[in-house]
Amino acid sequence: MQQTIVDCGLAYIGFNVPQSVQPPGQPPPAVWDYVPTDATIIGGHAVVLAGYNATGARVISWGQYYTMTWEFFAHFVDEVYAIASPNWIESKGTTPGGFTLAQLEAQMSALKGT
Repeated sequence: MQQTIVDCGLAYIGFNVPQSVQPPGQPPPAVWDYVPTDATIIGGHAVVLAGYNATGARVISWGQYYTMTWEFFAHFVDEVYAIASPNWIESKGTTPGGFTLAQLEAQMSALKGT
């Protein structure tokens, strides 16, 4: 996932949402951390990851930035997608990480065999 952000500028993920991320009557906390006692999944959600650091991933959701800790990520994320914007490739000839469209397509072809 980190390499996806480096190569493509961002990642798109899906995850199971525990109650701790959407407490009733309260806004989501700024940091989404794994709470072992919170086993209540209230649904699924898809968000954009626009960066990361040692603490976790920077999430864009509900029109704001949040931090998803790596422990939260490990417990709740069940899908990750790389997104390569045609606008970036058309303007620079490469993704933010320096890959051409042909290189990205070759990498995707290589993954089909795994």
